[in-house]
Amino acid sequence: MLQPTKVVIMKIFLSCMTFVLLGSGLYSQAIASEARLPANVQLSWNYLNDFTGTMQVHRLKDDTKVSLWEMGVRDNVDSTPAGVEIAEGKLELMPGVINQLVLVMSNKTSETMYFHVPLHQPDPGVGYMGIHFMCLCFDGVVYIVPSGKTWFRVVEIRMDEERKGGDMTIFPHDVIALTEEQISKL
Repeated sequence: MLQPTKVVIMKIFLSCMTFVLLGSGLYSQAIASEARLPANVQLSWNYLNDFTGTMQVHRLKDDTKVSLWEMGVRDNVDSTPAGVEIAEGKLELMPGVINQLVLVMSNKTSETMYFHVPLHQPDPGVGYMGIHFMCLCFDGVVYIVPSGKTWFRVVEIRMDEERKGGDMTIFPHDVIALTEEQISKL
């Protein structure tokens, strides 16, 4: 019998399979149409439990090939696939276009940072319909950023071709600081 956490992970995995196919080149980019309007989205971060880092959203460096959910730790942001930072996490999505982004967190403290990001809840909820965000929020995943290092993760966001553009949809994420003791109890 599957445990509840495994069921959640399985549901996430199955719903994400479409995006793996889309991100692998099997999806043709949308043809521009005057009738289609962009959707405005904002990726936002709520830092909890005395979290000391700051999440940055970047475009992918030009001519960089990466995989969805590629993740790593580097010496600095320049050695990651991150290009230009997106101010305040605000994006304009065009119908059918896949946007690969790089989330970046630099640890400027003398301690290793541990954090968890539970599932996001878009606001307004109805604004989420037709927008697919393959991000970093998975139950049970703990991210680690060693002292003086920079962590990154490649994510994707896209809007269905059929969806009409519209007002801002905010994708808030809680970034929760964890201690080694808390992690040992997971």
